[in-house]
Amino acid sequence: MGIVLKNIDARLKKAVSTYWRTLAQQSNKQKKQGNASDPGGRAAATGGKQMDGFDRLIKQILVENGMPDADIHIGKNSNSRDSSDPQKSGTLSSSKTNPW
Repeated sequence: MGIVLKNIDARLKKAVSTYWRTLAQQSNKQKKQGNASDPGGRAAATGGKQMDGFDRLIKQILVENGMPDADIHIGKNSNSRDSSDPQKSGTLSSSKTNPW
């Protein structure tokens, strides 16, 4: 059985749009707070919410393809792994080793 990607073009477009809109909002917020001294685009990215649209899309795809919603954890504290280790940290995780 293949992976089901219902209406993926429109959903991906929405996630990309959310990314850019959120990045701009975070940048403006940083500037208003006087925190625009971050180099390059770092000021916008430090808000941490720009990937939420992609998180939601990935979760929807996983659920649509049979992974139980309760096994999908999204967010900073989504798992008990050591977040100081870049190999182990992440915003999307599963409580199952082999969900399917």
